[in-house]
Amino acid sequence: MSSSLGESSPQQKPKKMRQSKRRASPDSRSSNDLERTIYSSDMENPFIADTYLSIEKEMMEVSKRTFHEPLPPQHELVNVMERGNTERRHQIGPEGFVKLMQTDIANGLSEAEVARRFAMYGSNYVPRREPDTFWEVMWNNTNDLVVWLIFAAGLLAMGVNAADREEFWYVEGSSTILTICLVIMMSSCFEYFRERQFARLLQKTDDFKVVAVRSGELTTITAQSVVVGDIIYLETGDVPPGDGILVSGGALDLDESSLSGESDNVEKRTDEDNGIYGGTNVAAGSGRMVVLCTGEFSIVGQISKSLTDDEAEKSGLEARLEEMAELIGYTSLTCAAVFFVFVVIEFLILATTGLMDVQVKDYLDHIFELFVCALLLLILGIPEGLPVAISLTLVLGAKKMEAENVLVKKPKKGEVMGTVTTICTDKTGTLTTGIMTVKSLVFADMEYTDLRSLERKLPPSVYEHAGLGLALNSTSRVSTLKYHLNRNEESGNTTERALLRILEEYFGLDFNTVRSQYPAVWRAQFSSSRKCSSIGIKMGDKRYLYTKGAPEVVLGLCERYVERDGKVVDLTKAKKKQFISMASEKAMRGIAIAFREIPPSLNLEQCPRASGLKAGKPEGSPEEDLTLLGFAFIQDPVRADVPKALRDCKRAGVNVIMVTGDSKSTAVAVAKECGLLPLNPPTDAILEGPRFRKMVSKTVDSDKPEDADGAFDQMAFDQIWPTLRVLARSSPIDKYLLVKGLMGSQLYESGLLDIHNDRQVVAVTGDGVNDIAAMNKANVGVAMGGGQQAAIEVAEVVLTDDNFSSCVTGIKWGRNIRDAACKFIQFQICITAVFVMFLIVQVVLFMNTLPLTLLQSLWLNLVQDTLGALALASDSASETLLKRRPINEDAPLVGEIMKKNIVTQSLFQTTSLIVVTAMSTTIFQDLYADEEAFNRTISFSMMVLQTLANQFCMRKIEGEYNFFSGILKNPWFVFVSAFELCLQVVIVNTGGSVFGVEELSWYSWGKLITISFAGVWAWYLVCNAGYWYYKTGSFRVPDIKDASAHSKAAAGGDASLQPMSAGATYGSTAHEIYV
Repeated sequence: MSSSLGESSPQQKPKKMRQSKRRASPDSRSSNDLERTIYSSDMENPFIADTYLSIEKEMMEVSKRTFHEPLPPQHELVNVMERGNTERRHQIGPEGFVKLMQTDIANGLSEAEVARRFAMYGSNYVPRREPDTFWEVMWNNTNDLVVWLIFAAGLLAMGVNAADREEFWYVEGSSTILTICLVIMMSSCFEYFRERQFARLLQKTDDFKVVAVRSGELTTITAQSVVVGDIIYLETGDVPPGDGILVSGGALDLDESSLSGESDNVEKRTDEDNGIYGGTNVAAGSGRMVVLCTGEFSIVGQISKSLTDDEAEKSGLEARLEEMAELIGYTSLTCAAVFFVFVVIEFLILATTGLMDVQVKDYLDHIFELFVCALLLLILGIPEGLPVAISLTLVLGAKKMEAENVLVKKPKKGEVMGTVTTICTDKTGTLTTGIMTVKSLVFADMEYTDLRSLERKLPPSVYEHAGLGLALNSTSRVSTLKYHLNRNEESGNTTERALLRILEEYFGLDFNTVRSQYPAVWRAQFSSSRKCSSIGIKMGDKRYLYTKGAPEVVLGLCERYVERDGKVVDLTKAKKKQFISMASEKAMRGIAIAFREIPPSLNLEQCPRASGLKAGKPEGSPEEDLTLLGFAFIQDPVRADVPKALRDCKRAGVNVIMVTGDSKSTAVAVAKECGLLPLNPPTDAILEGPRFRKMVSKTVDSDKPEDADGAFDQMAFDQIWPTLRVLARSSPIDKYLLVKGLMGSQLYESGLLDIHNDRQVVAVTGDGVNDIAAMNKANVGVAMGGGQQAAIEVAEVVLTDDNFSSCVTGIKWGRNIRDAACKFIQFQICITAVFVMFLIVQVVLFMNTLPLTLLQSLWLNLVQDTLGALALASDSASETLLKRRPINEDAPLVGEIMKKNIVTQSLFQTTSLIVVTAMSTTIFQDLYADEEAFNRTISFSMMVLQTLANQFCMRKIEGEYNFFSGILKNPWFVFVSAFELCLQVVIVNTGGSVFGVEELSWYSWGKLITISFAGVWAWYLVCNAGYWYYKTGSFRVPDIKDASAHSKAAAGGDASLQPMSAGATYGSTAHEIYV
């Protein structure tokens, strides 16, 4: 069979992945070796392992009773699908490939054959970079300078104690080594958990739904279930699940920019360039492909293998915190070295001059203790917990966002969501429910609100052609999938699905039967630029064309219409105007329906199809001289929670612009209902796409982003956008221009508008291929979970419930990620500052050479980094996050309020720690055997308790005076805090010689807890006293009329307008922009 494909050219061996078990080059083995290797490799994936177990028995039965012709080996299929092998694919042809793969275009593969292909070629699983194993994570954490210094200090401690002939010489050193191993173990657990969570989230985005032909039925399956030889049905917005050949259907327009970098779509035809590749998306058209390459043998899999060793993308906060940690680490190392040299010199001076009573034989012990002090400064000074804290926050945040219907595909974008200043949102399915309902029909110049009377009142010819037009001119599917899956699952365009529902109920037609009875002889798919779709069919000796689309577009193609008595009369300009006015006044989505009989002289094979049609009357198209049948008016109710979500956006300082292809009247009606516009909106708050495009771009007719970029007028755009709330009748290029203008606006620099004090950060919601250009241009692309797979592929965030409220949830959690980082920063800086100041006072001023033992400092470091990170990173996102304006991604991480927090707490805790340590024997009346150990116990316990108190204080970073607010909503925080307190008591009261501590009475514990937590109450008084002087920074939306005037002034208009003051009043109607 291999001869039918020709000899394969030598294949370059793929780059080895990080894992040791990987497949070799496919052309270096026999087919049996290939099958065994695929099987063993695929069994590592849980999804694939379960699938193998489910088909194992069936495969055994199939092999007993069926003899199969050999299938071509995988490496030959890979060779045929090489991008430069177009001529070879053309020679074999669609029929040849179908025969070669032993499949059938109409019936596809049987379940038994699917099992055979699965075992031979493997699954459609595309491997990603595998997360590090637990032991690899541990080694990465162990391979650190500070860790090796601690190990060395532990061994040195054992050596010094052994030289002094101490009875338990091994206790201190071994305890130090065991403790650092415990710290490494806990830190590794958190990192391992983070990596696995991210891998799980990425796996969810990899496996999407496709429609395959199995056993003669169109069946919805997952992309990973696709096998070589499957027949896949593709239509606009789909993403091919692998590489293959187009074997039926009209021309397909494929967006291959992800592979080639070219922005122009590529036309695919069965008789010309018929190669289809995974990772691309169908921009227009429909057809069927046979799959030849899946998984790591597809072009996407080969690219993925070359990227598996790359580092995972880090978020902006992660990168900034790692830089901060690295800078502080080098600073700490330098300070520790300088500190060690200074205190050693001081010690030698005091000892040699007799100012300090030390025997010469004890010099080494004192110098070792000073080395331990420098090491303590290094341990607690290096904030290695900063990157861990933000990584943990990203993982927990992504997991909680997923639970609230927000799937973050890229961790960085979850953080960017918190900085968004403007959302450009769709209407249908996002602000509205997406459940389309036909409210009325206008046929033969008569309106029908009671659809049950259609058959009785409509002229028979109109009734027949209207039903056929609705059934045939559609690519949506309802009954076939519904019957096969035995559940109410519909697929396709929501508008078409609404029309199909009334077709079955009121026209008495089954559209599957009609489509099979009248197959298409010519088709032009719907696109956002054309705003209409058409299909040509043959009925007996005649051919008919059915067209549907936007009323103004279809009316422009019509020359006649049907009157009430069924007569066909000329469509005058006055009547066209009347129809357009009627459609606009409905404030619903209007769909015009028209038809014509195609004359025998028109050769449809020479007519342009999907890629050749543009808006208007294209030359050579049969879409002309049409007869208007009527209109369908469809209503889509506003989601119940959208008005509240828009009010939340207003409070959060986030501007919302609705971008829709619907008519101006429909868009305004929806905007008013959801609160985006007031009842009497000003004219400059609403624009239509064509007018908007003329105002901001010199290239009006181009639908390519690269053409629009060079002709864009930013100054003109800046006069429009501050007051714009609705962009109706818009095209994809309009949406792209809107996003481009927002991101490029420098209007904030003028100080004339109090919209946002920094550049615009734009999020764009989309659900189809028409939104991809704008989504790629925006800071964050947000796809609807029920949208086309092409849009989901390019998006960074997916709203699984298609709800605008979930977008607001994403903003809230994005802000929470930054807040969590800021909480931990001020928490750790405060602890570090307290320890450094305390150490300097004790060692430099009082020559107390060891205020804490190495083991005690390691426990404090564990509380400070790992447990503190877990406690603060697990805080849930509260509604208060939506009460302040956005903070730019590049804004300083340590703000003015945080500085106040750090300074006041550090000074208070350091002072109280020094005083209590100096007066420990007076304050605490416990019996002790060693006064130095007792003082060290008090210092150690108080520092841990103050750290615990800091966890409460540092939960708030915006000047909130009630830092206990919402604490019970975070059980992890309560548990970790209780665990730290209990473990500290156990360490002190039972640690004894291991930790170098003295046991404390419960009375002394009460005193320590009271003194340590007194900082919390002091903090409460400080914040409460200054609370009314703190500016909350609540967002103020300018009055749209005032904003328009100021934007014009900023763009070079009225220079007499003065910048607004911080406390400017924007008028009584300012709130009406949203409510």
